[in-house]
Amino acid sequence: MIPSSLRSAAIYTLIVYLFSFSFVFWLYHHPESLGLFPFLMLIPAATALGMRLREKESLRDLISPLRLSFSITPLLFSLLYPVTLIALIAVAIVLLGFGTFDTGKLHTLTDLPGLSAFIFGIALVFGEEYGWRGYLLPQLAESLGEKRATLVHGLIWALWHAPIVLVLALFSHTSEPWLLMLVQLSAVVAASYPFAWLYFRSGSIIPPMIFHYVWDLYNPVVLGDIYQNRPGIVDGNILWINGEGIAGIVAMLPFVYWFLLRKAR
Repeated sequence: MIPSSLRSAAIYTLIVYLFSFSFVFWLYHHPESLGLFPFLMLIPAATALGMRLREKESLRDLISPLRLSFSITPLLFSLLYPVTLIALIAVAIVLLGFGTFDTGKLHTLTDLPGLSAFIFGIALVFGEEYGWRGYLLPQLAESLGEKRATLVHGLIWALWHAPIVLVLALFSHTSEPWLLMLVQLSAVVAASYPFAWLYFRSGSIIPPMIFHYVWDLYNPVVLGDIYQNRPGIVDGNILWINGEGIAGIVAMLPFVYWFLLRKAR
C-alpha cells in the first residue's frame, strides 16, 4: 500500500506540472506575454495551499513552514553560501581562461532592487519554497528519509524547470537550447541539496527563501542570465560559466558529497 505522504506528494506534483506546463504551452504560443513567466513560480505555493486546505489543516499548520525559531547557522549559510559560491566560480572561470571580467559592469553589484521589486522577488521565491520545500520535501521525507527525499524532490523540481528553460532558450536564440536545458536541470538537482539541508536544519522555508533570493539576485549579475542568454560581469559561454551551468554543477558537488556522507536519516 502506498503511504499517504507519498500519495499526497504524487498528487501535488501532477497538479503543479499540469498547471505549469499548460501555462508554458500558452506562453510559447503567445510570445508577447513572455513577461508573465515569473508568475510560474507562484504555482507551487498555490497548489501546496490547496493541498493543505484539502487535508483540512489548521491556520497554524498552514503557516508552519514559515517558523522563525531556528539557529543562526542556516541563516548565515543561506546568505554566505550562494555569495561565496558565485564569487569562487567567477574567480575560477577568469583564472582558467573560460571568461573575462567586464569591469564596466562592476557597478551592477551595488544596484539593489527597489522596494516594489524586492517585495515582488520575495513573493516569487516564497511561491517556490512554500511548495517545493514547505510541502513536497517533508511529504517525501516522511516515507523516504532525508537523503532519498532530497534526490526525488530535486528531480521533480528540475523537471518542472525543463519546459521553462527550453522555451526561454528558444526565444532568446540560444545556440544549443536542448543542451542548455539538460545542463540547467542537472544544476537544479545539485542545488536541491543545499536547499533541502537548509529546510531540514531549520524546519523553516525562510532560510531557503533567503538563499533563493540571493542566488536569483547575484547569479545573473555576476555570471550571466542563463534564461535570457545575457552576459554578466564575467563574460563567456553561459552554458559553461554560469552558476546554473557546468561550472555551477562542479562547484556544488562538494556539498552534495558531504550531504550524502552525513549520518543516514
